[in-house]
Amino acid sequence: METQPPSSPTRPGTPGLDVFKIAGHSISGFVHSFKTGDPRRVRQPFTSRLEEQLSMFLEYHPHVRFYQRGDASPACANTYGLVTELGTPYRINYVFDGKPHEYLPDYVGTLCDGGLLIAEAGRESEKSKGKALVKAEAARRLALLKGGVYWLGTETHLPERRHQNWLYLHARRQSFPTYQEIAETLLADFAWREMSTVHELVQRFGSRWSETEVEAAVWKLVGEAAAEGRLLVDLTEVELSRPRKNLHLRASQTGVGRPAGHYDRASTVLRSIGERDSRSLVYLGDPQVYSSPCWNHESQPSRSRNL
Repeated sequence: METQPPSSPTRPGTPGLDVFKIAGHSISGFVHSFKTGDPRRVRQPFTSRLEEQLSMFLEYHPHVRFYQRGDASPACANTYGLVTELGTPYRINYVFDGKPHEYLPDYVGTLCDGGLLIAEAGRESEKSKGKALVKAEAARRLALLKGGVYWLGTETHLPERRHQNWLYLHARRQSFPTYQEIAETLLADFAWREMSTVHELVQRFGSRWSETEVEAAVWKLVGEAAAEGRLLVDLTEVELSRPRKNLHLRASQTGVGRPAGHYDRASTVLRSIGERDSRSLVYLGDPQVYSSPCWNHESQPSRSRNL
């Protein structure tokens, strides 16, 4: 976003109204982030639907260690307790029509290899011409200089179904007192020699805990796998749904659906009933050997791309 000139309060006694806005736009809501590094400060504000979708993309990208708003005022960050490890606002200087300007990206952060992440959300028609292109090039150059990447998220590259699947899993990642114990039991049983429905898993272990706890543990395991890059499924094609009968869990013995060069030890597969192609498969493998389909260190030498 472009920097906005400071505005005076509309009436005496109401200074600082901009704490409810980011770069002149009203805050629409918050994403609960597991990547702030502070479990007491987990808010990631967004001002548009595309910003919310971009925030979730960063939340579930395994190469993103940390991210924050790059265009929030210090007063806004202080009011909402935002974690701003890289400082805010994060100013990027550029020149357009012979005049200097400052660009404040929607999000900035750190990749797992220490590189700088700069990410911007917006309509493709608005981000592909004029000043927007100049700002994007300035951000790309800065990210490249700092060993990082610039990402642009538009309606084309942030599909709604994937976003809804992430929201479904995100709501099920909160921990609860018995989770660790149940998860260890489930993982020990993840030899899963025959195909089992989630309902069958609940029936199998529901006598030791409540059915609600067992089902919650299964979904949390899947959500954590997605966040760590160990969930190999095309979430733009598969719809995760709540009814237990719609999901099957089984052991992976065949390796069907693995991308070239990928292997996984102790992998498990989640499969939707009625799906028969590899896009419906979910492998819970080793995050360190998985290259995200959204971004690959080796295949992106320019370190700049759309999402």
